[in-house]
Amino acid sequence: MWSVCLYNLWVLVSLVVALIFNIDLKKPLVTAKLFGAVLYSSTPRGIT
Repeated sequence: MWSVCLYNLWVLVSLVVALIFNIDLKKPLVTAKLFGAVLYSSTPRGIT
């Protein structure tokens, strides 16, 4: 379930970026690797 939510979020981010910059979506603008890196770097690194 978590992976489905992340995939849908990735698709929405790519769509919003394409709409903002008026770009045709033949290939995703935000790659899965870039999305994962941004998502990983935005997680809190406190005490677990």
